Amino acid sequence: MVVAIIAAGGSGTRMGCDKQLMTLAGKPVVAMSMQAFQDNLGIDAIVVTTAVDRKEHIISLAHQYNITKLVKVVPGGATRQESVRNGYLAAAELQPTKVLVHDGARPFVSQELISNVLEGLDRAGAAVPCVAVKDTIKIMGPEGYVVGTPDRSTLMAAQTPQGMRAEVAALAYGTCFDAAATDDVTLAERAGAQVLITPGEYSNIKLTTPEDLRIFPGDDGRIYCCGFGQDSHRFASEGTQGELVLCGVTIPDHTPMEANSDGDVILHAVTNAISGITGVNILGAKADKLCLEQGIKDSSVYLKAALEHMDKAELVSISMSVECLRPKLSPYITDMKQRLSELTGLPTERIGITATTGEGLTDCGRGLGIEVLVVATARLLC
Repeated sequence: MVVAIIAAGGSGTRMGCDKQLMTLAGKPVVAMSMQAFQDNLGIDAIVVTTAVDRKEHIISLAHQYNITKLVKVVPGGATRQESVRNGYLAAAELQPTKVLVHDGARPFVSQELISNVLEGLDRAGAAVPCVAVKDTIKIMGPEGYVVGTPDRSTLMAAQTPQGMRAEVAALAYGTCFDAAATDDVTLAERAGAQVLITPGEYSNIKLTTPEDLRIFPGDDGRIYCCGFGQDSHRFASEGTQGELVLCGVTIPDHTPMEANSDGDVILHAVTNAISGITGVNILGAKADKLCLEQGIKDSSVYLKAALEHMDKAELVSISMSVECLRPKLSPYITDMKQRLSELTGLPTERIGITATTGEGLTDCGRGLGIEVLVVATARLLC
């Protein structure tokens, strides 16, 4: 009997959402991990450790994806190792000869990697898949300075599943248990077992932060959404003191917009587009208080206030069309894109700015003001 324990108790704090249940290619991450062990002929049973409020969802996913090897879903503990120990105690009732422990957030594990770990347990009391470290590693001292540089040729990065023979696992999660251990075979080492290194795979990453998703080839299963923003202002009367500011760029020798703020009609429209994604209204609500009560007229402050609510989404692109007869925008578009890039964190190649007179069919096209239409696209993080 070979049992795979899948540790799926993490809260996903660094990911910004429940990474176990988020979908990749339309399938929840934890279901992908369960499927990998379901499909491996060397695995007889699966035990999942997870948060109490996820238990029914995990069972439902097992039915949905025909994970017939799932035998138990048990509550996790305060630490990863305490969660795995709970899983081991449940697995021990099946009297396994080998136990594998896998991170539920490693959904790209291959059949070959799993089989290599199982074969490694025929040669040693424990086995761990590893890949060579690519970067030079520095040892940092308490003051923040480098105190050593280990030989990179001897360093390996450990992955999962990590395996143990039954007698080693009994010691690892019994008398040799340490809740602070950062991986499973560390406990096997404490138990005195030889730990064999088997081939890992660089694609077998653990999903921890949103950046980890960017290497996923193909459809990442995320939901994309768009926010639409519009704003328009008329020009102030000739002779009005002030500057014309568009997308944070000052346009010299031109009449300013008629507005309580700096009248940056482009940043106002972008702010509205962001509000269309988050559902949190900034202009007309928070911006009015900032402008009228606190005297903050810089429109970039309003945009930053809108972006603070993008904690559950990642901005992908911004596209806008500006309708005006004056000023001529083409000399300033590069600077505008650069400024918007600084404000949003988007690379300039994901920011599109076009301008038109609209054949003079509207007041803006006839030179009385400026209208801006913006579409912002974002990828939801959960």
